[in-house]
Amino acid sequence: ERYVILFNMKDYSQNGESVILDELLEKIGVVKGFFLDIGAGDGYHLSNTRYFLEKGWGGLMFDADNKGNNDVIEVIVSKDSIFEMDEDVDLLSIDIDGNDYWVLKGFLEKHDHPKVIICEVNSQLPLYSKKVVQYDAERMWDGTHCYGMSYLAAVELLHRYGYTIYDVVNNTNIIAVKQDYNIPNKLYSFGLTYSHPEIHF
Repeated sequence: ERYVILFNMKDYSQNGESVILDELLEKIGVVKGFFLDIGAGDGYHLSNTRYFLEKGWGGLMFDADNKGNNDVIEVIVSKDSIFEMDEDVDLLSIDIDGNDYWVLKGFLEKHDHPKVIICEVNSQLPLYSKKVVQYDAERMWDGTHCYGMSYLAAVELLHRYGYTIYDVVNNTNIIAVKQDYNIPNKLYSFGLTYSHPEIHF
């Protein structure tokens, strides 16, 4: 299993996303906050938030299959899901291989905006096209790459709700921060990958 040890802390994320998030949150003054992880899996493998939980943050994890870890609430999150929370969300992570666009949009329509968002994009979709899968409340990942949203669809949605793209990690995860913080973005690139079956919409 891949992880990076930083100051005796493990980074469980796929490509060092937790390290980048930690750096960004420190820049905006969030040392110990609250996260919401939608699509947390078992709460460990490829997790963007386990690092923060072990660092002392509070948070909630959701997934349609928690792999037996009761720390993760087992539920299919829909765009109409209502999260009752006393805490403000400092970090929102969304990676559900399906209705990602609609769940992100639904959350932003209903709640105070998180300070930082990390969301997965489908890097096989055309780079300069705004594409998302049709919404289906029961949608689950079917093992293909007909899922999620294109890079441009994600960027347009995040900009609409007042976010700046801070980084894009491995052509897969967009990290965005509220524009109010006036944080300059990192030098990132985004490109297509063709390692998966052809997508049909």
